[in-house]
Amino acid sequence: MWIASKSGFYSIVQTRDNKRLLMVRARAEKDLINLKNNVFALKNHEIHFTPDADYRFRLIVTRDELHELMQFLSEEIDYPNFKDKIHETPDQKDKLTYYSKIWSTMYDYQNKSCP
Repeated sequence: MWIASKSGFYSIVQTRDNKRLLMVRARAEKDLINLKNNVFALKNHEIHFTPDADYRFRLIVTRDELHELMQFLSEEIDYPNFKDKIHETPDQKDKLTYYSKIWSTMYDYQNKSCP
């Protein structure tokens, strides 16, 4: 699952070794720090750094912790336009060009697959 939020961009997948654990992955460490600073259940979690991985930064969480994380992300929605909010968010505005490319790609997909 990909999540683009005003706190960061995340990919959430199941771990390979333990199906009860999940990896919250990020391309920027600051995005996981935002979660640690705002989700009580994650405050003491270690951010794992894997320099050769496609997502270099990871948190390992339980499904219950993921529920708390998702609650935080849903409660932080305070905007009618996501890209405008990213432009106004100091530690996320550097992603605006990239989010716009995702938006444009999916808009093209919509127009080609659902005329």
